[in-house]
Amino acid sequence: MRIGFYTFAILLLFVTFVVAMGSEEILDQRPVIGILAGPTMKPYIPKGSCGLPASYVKWTEASGARVVPVPYNLAKNELLFILHRVNGVLLPGGPGKPQIKPDTDYMATVRYILDFALESNRVGRPFALHATCLGFEALSVIISDDNNVLFETDAANMTSRLIDVNMAKSKMLSDPWLQEKYTQHDIAPNYHHYGVRPHVFETGPWKDYMLVATEKDLSGNTFVAVFEHKSFPIFATQFHPEKPAFEWGPVYSATSHQMIAVEAGQRLANNLVSYSRTSLNRFESPELLRQLLIYNYNPLFTYLDTYHFEQTYFFNNSNWIAKL
Repeated sequence: MRIGFYTFAILLLFVTFVVAMGSEEILDQRPVIGILAGPTMKPYIPKGSCGLPASYVKWTEASGARVVPVPYNLAKNELLFILHRVNGVLLPGGPGKPQIKPDTDYMATVRYILDFALESNRVGRPFALHATCLGFEALSVIISDDNNVLFETDAANMTSRLIDVNMAKSKMLSDPWLQEKYTQHDIAPNYHHYGVRPHVFETGPWKDYMLVATEKDLSGNTFVAVFEHKSFPIFATQFHPEKPAFEWGPVYSATSHQMIAVEAGQRLANNLVSYSRTSLNRFESPELLRQLLIYNYNPLFTYLDTYHFEQTYFFNNSNWIAKL
């Protein structure tokens, strides 16, 4: 018996629908991102040993994920407990360069997180990682195994456009809309004193990573703006995609708040969360997750205290550990 054209078309549509539904079921529609809380600036240590700017939390939540804060000074077993349950990690920016030293707890934690992400992806368990500014610099030092990979830049308060190197091959910036906006408009906010020169990608330690885009600082020096792992969902931006939507203080006066800057920045968060949805990690129970979510804490309005950020969460790791 011959199957008519319309009957065949309906059967094909049905099969496509079933396959698509199956793919959706594989994705985690309730992703959880761990965000590293770094060392608190000295005047604010009484508020907590760890600080997390609220803009990174909002940026992640706006793309459909929930957030678990990860204090930088957790013991390795406690850190591993979290990494096995969250679907990805964000390494945010932060003040200064003091943390970028091989023997600090901060650097040891970043190294552990990177190693975990690499190994998880190698064994077929997707795990997304995004690093911004200070996180970008920390990853660069770890990948190079050389603290001198950083050079001083004149980019402490500027917004610029990206210079395309390999955007078409990028997992994060392959979207033509993003390419056009970031390369034709000054919407990438930069607030850093250190950067990485593009030539590092010609060296052995960087063979698994791809240079995606560069920028020029106010003195004309070229620095790496975006890099990512060639095979795994590991991304790093020297600029701040979260600031156009969520930071307003005068210390960030160069930030563009025009709509294309807001949308472009949020699309980079969408990238992190989308890859995190493919993770197989899960919390054993809703109760455990609820104990660890950022909702258990209240951010402080730190802009008035000249902490740079509009709002900041502060933690003591002893209080956090008690929740486990």
